[in-house]
Amino acid sequence: MQQTLTNAHEFTAKPGPSDRITELDGLRGIAILMVVFFHYGSVQLSGNTNFFAKIVEKATYFGWAGVDLFFVLSGFLICSVLLRSRDSKKYFSTFYKRRILRILPVYFLLLFIYIILSHLPFFYRVSFLSIIKGVPLWSYFAFLQNFFMACTNSFGSKPLSVTWSIAIEEQFYIIFPVVVFYFKKWGLLFFLLLTIITAPVFRTQYDQWLPAYVLLQTRMDALSFGALIALVNYYFDLKRWAEKYYLPLILIMLTSVLSCFAVRYLYGEIGTIRHTLFAIFFSCLLLFAITKQSSFFARVLRNKYLTGVGAISYSLYLFHLIILGICHFIFGNNQIGITDVKDVFITLLALSVSFIFSYLIYRFFEVPAVLLGKKIQY
Repeated sequence: MQQTLTNAHEFTAKPGPSDRITELDGLRGIAILMVVFFHYGSVQLSGNTNFFAKIVEKATYFGWAGVDLFFVLSGFLICSVLLRSRDSKKYFSTFYKRRILRILPVYFLLLFIYIILSHLPFFYRVSFLSIIKGVPLWSYFAFLQNFFMACTNSFGSKPLSVTWSIAIEEQFYIIFPVVVFYFKKWGLLFFLLLTIITAPVFRTQYDQWLPAYVLLQTRMDALSFGALIALVNYYFDLKRWAEKYYLPLILIMLTSVLSCFAVRYLYGEIGTIRHTLFAIFFSCLLLFAITKQSSFFARVLRNKYLTGVGAISYSLYLFHLIILGICHFIFGNNQIGITDVKDVFITLLALSVSFIFSYLIYRFFEVPAVLLGKKIQY
């Protein structure tokens, strides 16, 4: 059911498979396509000297920023839910039960599939499935793998490398409900602004880029930008505010993303500010998506194919890498990468399998679990 912004307090963001904000599913679709194209394109084509390969590699390079978009969306939706239910006696218990049902079934399914495959004799030669020392398997179950990744400067086992962001989300879910419960309007505003300012500062404290990439305190700016939009929406008239500052927001949005491209082109690396700049850009997209629902941009976000991809984005995010690795092992040379035409077809096959498999997981795991969670009332 499409939601509308009639006033600040009537806006709702229900997390279930129905009653969704259609435009946000479109943004999820964009986010997951960015991530998948990054892994299937830029990562696999890195170092390839073919002219067309270089074009695709450069075109998909910024796909990693799709995770920043996911963080902005998560901050917005979680803060919206928490603000609306803050006065409930079941505030904490209902929130955590719903999050458990939303996140854990599919996530644990990935872990169990990984464990089973890595112990099957057929896959013994698959280097892709190897458990990396320094990032123990138990840490994935405890959502602590991002700390071990930071300490070892390694993403750990490749099929599970994407789970660093799930760990950040879970840590955010533990901390943020307490913050929203005890901090009122201005206190919460101060907290969000403080984390937005300090996140890039934390990133500068690491000599290596990976620790600055996978820890909650270094990625809080994107989550806090989303939560800030939810806060403004709850206490003020977000639609009127967005209309009043429409042109400055457009200017800010374009400046932030063009700055990233320009710095990347001139110096080859953006530095620690890149996540904040992308968070600003994606926050503006989110604002326009929920306040300009008659715009061309909002109509694009409501496209059924894009929203369909957005609906399965969680499963697709978790499984697209392990499927890619298995396809390369069965049909290729046991190495993820595109070096010839055969690898292109293997990648396209993996892409197709990923979409089909993710839809099945969404249909038979995600939807039932979320529907069960919706029965738990605040």
